Amino acid sequence: GAMCLVTGDRHEAEEIVQEAYLRLLERWDRVGSLDDPEGYLFRTAMNVFRNRYRRAVISVRRAIAIPLSVKFRLGLDADRSNFVELGRICEAEGADVVALHARTARQMFSGAAAWEEIARLKAVLAIPVVGNGDLLFQHEIQAALARSGCAGVMVARGALIKPWLFREATEGDFH
Repeated sequence: GAMCLVTGDRHEAEEIVQEAYLRLLERWDRVGSLDDPEGYLFRTAMNVFRNRYRRAVISVRRAIAIPLSVKFRLGLDADRSNFVELGRICEAEGADVVALHARTARQMFSGAAAWEEIARLKAVLAIPVVGNGDLLFQHEIQAALARSGCAGVMVARGALIKPWLFREATEGDFH
C-alpha cells in the first residue's frame, strides 16, 4: 500500500505567507533597499514551503512502515514550476514513488496535461514516477505511458466520469 501526502491547503498557505512575512519584517532594513520586495517575499515564502514540504515527507516516512507515495502538481503557475525540486526532495527523504499531476495549481483542471514534464521528472529521479492528467480512454493511457516512460498512471476525474475505464484499460473492452 501507499500513503498520499497532501499539502497546500488554504490554512497551510496562510501560515506559510505569515511566516514569510515575519521573516521579511525581521530583515526589513535590508529588504527596504531591494528593487523587488514582492519578489523577495515570494522567494521567502517558497523557502518556507520547501522546508515544510521536506519536514512533512521526513515525518511521514518515519511514521509509517508501508511504501510512501507523494503526489504534487507542476508548481504554482507556468513561471513558477518546482516539480523537479519537489521530486528530488521526495526521493532524498525516502519516498518510494511520486505522482505528478501535470498541470499547475493555477490551471486546476483546465488546459491539457503536460505529459512531457512527467517524462522530464522521470529522467531525473531513480524512484518510480506515476503520471496523472487527461486519461479517459485506453489509447490515452497507452499513449501517456509511451510518451512519458513513467512507471504507471493515476486516473482521477476520469474514473468519476467513466468508472468502467479500469475494465477498458485492462481488458480492452470499449462497450
